[in-house]
Amino acid sequence: REENTMSKIINAVSFLAMLKEKCYYVRTFGENAELGIKYTDIEKLVNELPDTNEINQDDGTTNVSFSEDGKCLTEYSSEENLSYIVPDNVESIGPFAFSGIKKLEMIKFSNNVRIIHYHAFASCPNLRCVALPDNLQEIGFEAFNHCYNLDSIIYKGIKYQSKFVLEKVLKDNEVQVGYAIFDNTAMDIC
Repeated sequence: REENTMSKIINAVSFLAMLKEKCYYVRTFGENAELGIKYTDIEKLVNELPDTNEINQDDGTTNVSFSEDGKCLTEYSSEENLSYIVPDNVESIGPFAFSGIKKLEMIKFSNNVRIIHYHAFASCPNLRCVALPDNLQEIGFEAFNHCYNLDSIIYKGIKYQSKFVLEKVLKDNEVQVGYAIFDNTAMDIC
């Protein structure tokens, strides 16, 4: 069992290296700008991450708090982990839950997450790639503000690098969008 867990962790680290390599700038112009670019290979990689319980091992450096019913992740603190997979039972990410986490580079949500509250990931300077849940209903104001290296968001199998296009797509999908959710990110330049 321990060998199997280590193998999955090694696979996850390899995944992160591949993901980092795949999250590069692609600009779209003209008619294609509204469409985004399909990146099924990245989505496939994100979806192939090991089971939540296997990768989110308690190594003594991570502190995660949840609401009493376990449906809201209220606080995450780790200065060691590069990635985190939100457990399947979580339906919302609380205000400031990940705010200020310096080393976090990648976050993956289950499709059970419906709400990302205000400032949930604000000031995570190394956050680079996020795969939003397909069933998202609301993103609070400044949720990803000051994530300076955030250069791509995957939503419903499409990778977006323009915050303006992504915000329009989210609204078209009836997601309540707060103001300035992707301000001060690498997505600002598209």
